[in-house]
Amino acid sequence: MQSVITFLRRCPLTLGAIALAVAAMTAETLLRTAGGLASRDARHRVGAVAPRFDPEVPELAGPLALWEGEWWRIAASTLPHGSRLEGPAAMAAGWLWLAVNAGLLVALARAVETRMPRLMYAAFLMGAAFASMTPLYLLEEYPLGLGGVTCAVLGAALVLRRRGFPAAVPGKDGTLRTVADDLPDAVLVAGLMVVFAAVPLSRIDLAAIPVLACFAGLGWGALVGVIAFPARNHRARSDRLQAVYKIEGATSSTRPAEAGHYEPSRYGRRTGVGVRIASLFLALHIVLVPTVYFAVHPLWLGRYHWFLSRGESDPERRAELLRVSVAREPMLRGPWLELAEYHLQRGETERAWTTILEALRPRRAFAAAVDFAERLWSGFATPAERDAARAELVRVFGEDEPQWRQRLGIPLDDQPFAVVGGDGTPTGRRTPNAAPDPSRFSLDRAIDLDADFGAPPDPGPPSLEAPPVDPDSPDSAVLGRRG
Repeated sequence: MQSVITFLRRCPLTLGAIALAVAAMTAETLLRTAGGLASRDARHRVGAVAPRFDPEVPELAGPLALWEGEWWRIAASTLPHGSRLEGPAAMAAGWLWLAVNAGLLVALARAVETRMPRLMYAAFLMGAAFASMTPLYLLEEYPLGLGGVTCAVLGAALVLRRRGFPAAVPGKDGTLRTVADDLPDAVLVAGLMVVFAAVPLSRIDLAAIPVLACFAGLGWGALVGVIAFPARNHRARSDRLQAVYKIEGATSSTRPAEAGHYEPSRYGRRTGVGVRIASLFLALHIVLVPTVYFAVHPLWLGRYHWFLSRGESDPERRAELLRVSVAREPMLRGPWLELAEYHLQRGETERAWTTILEALRPRRAFAAAVDFAERLWSGFATPAERDAARAELVRVFGEDEPQWRQRLGIPLDDQPFAVVGGDGTPTGRRTPNAAPDPSRFSLDRAIDLDADFGAPPDPGPPSLEAPPVDPDSPDSAVLGRRG
């Protein structure tokens, strides 16, 4: 118990981060077991970035909460631990991954946190959370866990062990502890083994270890370690400690605390590099700002602009966002339909026709766009409108225009306006003199071709009589009597 109290006094920030992770995992477990929520919804409740979708438009999926500007969720995603699966086994794997991270953090913080000023270490942990998680959100992945933060502390510890400076800190019994005392080789080896073991384990859905976050955190921690643990005057300081102790190769237990040890609050004033360290440390964290900005505002994603358009009240601005959306991701369906609907509501039937044809070009199996195009064609009332529509069809589809003309039911000229049924009754495919009615094309109503164009005539039951025999055709035969 005394050792726990001592560690709490020496490394309160590390224990605080672990406590927050345990609280988040407990809340997620309760939400999934007692609350019956799916893992995605439970993690969203505890503050993590989780994939979401618009209930009205399932195609619009992504980190919608992050796109709304909730940037703090990037750091909060380091708290819950889980996997890509559901069920008790997935929750158990999450708790196991949390235990591994917590154990490494406790082992590494004894050397790193005690040799950094409190404010610097707090900023270091927060920066590690953003630096390790943001690259994966830029790649549209959803990492979870303290793995990136743990690897960042490991990276700083590797630099600290390499430079060995600051050399000593006061221990719980008043003696000085060196870097080797607080950071034995076994801890570093175990940390590196966990990092490289994460590579094959990440291929297992049950583990879901963010490998890129681990290596990004490792690099971030090494950069911070180079800044926070400078090599300047390292040899002179070691020689001074040797002279003070007057014991060659003395251990930490033989070194009195009053001999002069490292104090983070006095380090900058004593060495004269405090301002430079603070400036470099601040500059390194400022670099994170644009990366976080682009994770929250992925301007290269068409879905992001589509998401923004749905909350835009200005119709012109909304149409502009939809145009950007289909330019970024032409394979999306919803933005094309909404943009065509926008032009139709404004009476711009020609632009709506062009938009819906452009929507069909990258996605030929786009049934809703085909129905919309058929509705538009039926609304062109004059020969000039129909000729312009045919010319646009040729421009968009080129050599494939005949196939698309046939699929959309567009005649070559204005002579056959309607398809006539077997009983001589027009089916009502298109009324040539009808004025365009934007309301009948609205996407707010279900597309029903029978209701809009008239039901086709009932051909009646199939005939059971055999076709006449053709003696010249080998496919024709008739049953007869043997003579």
